[in-house]
Amino acid sequence: LVFFALSIMFLLSGVRSNKDKKAVGKQTEIGEILISLNSIENIAINASRKTNGVRDSKTMVRKTDNGVEIESRLVVMPEMSIPAITEEVQQRVKKSVEDTAGVRVESVKVIVDNIYSGITYKPRVE
Repeated sequence: LVFFALSIMFLLSGVRSNKDKKAVGKQTEIGEILISLNSIENIAINASRKTNGVRDSKTMVRKTDNGVEIESRLVVMPEMSIPAITEEVQQRVKKSVEDTAGVRVESVKVIVDNIYSGITYKPRVE
């Protein structure tokens, strides 16, 4: 019976720690608040897409000991200043995540994956 109880506790602790890896927690006076990394990712995507000159954005969020690290991959419009766009994205993403989720953003890494060409290729059907 003791072995059964211990094994149930062990299984539940494993499930709990897995959830904690996919969320950032904050302790308040009346309980715990968990914000999923997916939620933080969506906040960051919305912030980067609102930046003038950004056509598309894909974001990944990693949990750290003191908050989160964010990596945004962008497709930007042609003839725009890439340094200006990327700096604005970094600032917007950091501010938006910290203001909305209350989570400390340690870093925002921005990678320009491509320049939008406006050309779409359709496969030929014969």
